[in-house]
Amino acid sequence: MRVKQDEGVLKRVKQDEGEFKRVKQDEGVLKRVKQDEGGLKTVKQDEGGIMRVKQDDGALKRVKQDEGEFKRVKQDEGVLKSEKQDEGGLKSEEQDEGGLKRVKQDGGVLKSVKQDEGGLKRVKQDEGGLKRVKQDEAGLKRANQDEGGLKRVKQDEGGLKIVKQDEGGSKRLKQDEGALKRVKQDEGKFKRVKQDEGGLKSEKQDEGGLKRVKQDEGGLKRVKQDGGGLKSVKQDDGWLKRVRQDEGGLKGVKQDEGRLKGVKLDEGGLKRVKQDEGGLKIVKQGD
Repeated sequence: MRVKQDEGVLKRVKQDEGEFKRVKQDEGVLKRVKQDEGGLKTVKQDEGGIMRVKQDDGALKRVKQDEGEFKRVKQDEGVLKSEKQDEGGLKSEEQDEGGLKRVKQDGGVLKSVKQDEGGLKRVKQDEGGLKRVKQDEAGLKRANQDEGGLKRVKQDEGGLKIVKQDEGGSKRLKQDEGALKRVKQDEGKFKRVKQDEGGLKSEKQDEGGLKRVKQDEGGLKRVKQDGGGLKSVKQDDGWLKRVRQDEGGLKGVKQDEGRLKGVKLDEGGLKRVKQDEGGLKIVKQGD
């Protein structure tokens, strides 16, 4: 009440730590802005990803336009890990939509301030007050420069717009079912994944392994169908050499369900095949 009636109220607000604390703790806009520091930071740090999404003329444009593509992208454990981890940030942006809209639509952020029951209401009613608050070299300069403050909200307008416009895409990414099965089966999709300059680098690096798995299909089938077994495997230069030279690939092959789960390598190549289904059990009984 004293502050309300005081003509020189903002000077005291300036000098009064308690008043500043009330402004800081205000349940209205400024508190949300403060709490949003994490969200805004992720938006800032996500700049690379957002710019990639925006500027990517290649795969991501098609992904945006292609519901089926979104479904596959959604479940891709490798590619969309970063998207998945960002789910929290995107959610907070989504939930903050109301607050950010108010900040955006607010001429001087004063509408919400007006509704504020506390000290900010008095600040609002003070005609010359906000100018002085702006010029305040002490607390409010820090608030201006604050990484989580109103300055970033202002400067982030572009980024927040992008986040807003991306809302549809993000929702689709979230809701999408569908998946790597189709991506695996679809050479066209693999090519698009391959060309993706952004998040799909891991897919690109996996190119060798995936190609080998694909190309090895014929060889593995032959091993399965081969009554006598290992002679044809030994003679198969394309497959056996690759398996031998590729430690990483071999481990994957070892762990691969339905394939060479128990394959052990020794100097002769694939002498023993343990735990294998079908015709390869015969191989176990002899060279």
